[in-house]
Amino acid sequence: MDLKSFDESDVKICASLDDAPFYCYSRQSSSIMFAGLVEGQHSLTTQLWKEGKLVEGSQSDTVIFTTVNDSSLVNREPFKPNHRLENQQSESNSGAVTVEYPPIKIRSPIALGTYHPNIPIHTHIDASNKPSFEKHFQNAYKCFCIDGTSAFGCFSLFQKEQPFVVGLAPGMHTILALLSHPENGALLPSSTSGVITFFTVGPNNEGSIMTGDVEVGGLKYSIGLASGGDITVQTNIFCKEIGIENESCTIPVLNHLKNIATQKNLLSA
Repeated sequence: MDLKSFDESDVKICASLDDAPFYCYSRQSSSIMFAGLVEGQHSLTTQLWKEGKLVEGSQSDTVIFTTVNDSSLVNREPFKPNHRLENQQSESNSGAVTVEYPPIKIRSPIALGTYHPNIPIHTHIDASNKPSFEKHFQNAYKCFCIDGTSAFGCFSLFQKEQPFVVGLAPGMHTILALLSHPENGALLPSSTSGVITFFTVGPNNEGSIMTGDVEVGGLKYSIGLASGGDITVQTNIFCKEIGIENESCTIPVLNHLKNIATQKNLLSA
């Protein structure tokens, strides 16, 4: 497909490993790395994204490749799973520096929230020594695993634009985030904040256990809630999405959704 027909500010590149959901990112500001692959054969497919959907006819040929765990085939230093990062060019010229890295926190998706199939991934890292962390982790990645799939999709840690995932079927899903080692790319197990469980429904709320139609600021919205989803969490997600994060939105929307849930015997009266 000829990319000249697209506005580059809008088009995204999406990649799917082993038929998993697509990770999408801006072709100007990012690239993707897959980490943690199990030994064996894998497949990789890419497709373009524009105006809220994958572009029909833009899918690439599938690339088939094989990963092995033979250390003689790669030139990397052994991974040391602790908080010491070797840096021979440190300012102190002492050879090694100790960098404490905080866990990477997932801000979106939110635990027990219900989302439509296209989900932006937002993260936060609260480093105690931000200058040191940014200096020594400038080549690190933030990595995500959806539903325990065969690998993590990884993106440059300090890129401004957040990646997103598309193609999740309605139902329950999980996401786990890790940092990568800035020198050898290995995943850092102690950098996780834990697994987040969330839910998805279809574009028109297919698969919802209930749907609430609400009016805020003169505009009407339809809020879907999946089985297992939390009404209070969903209220906060909705009000944040429309840019009204105060009680003028949260109180009436929450009360309305609770009334609908009670009528459907999803909550006790």
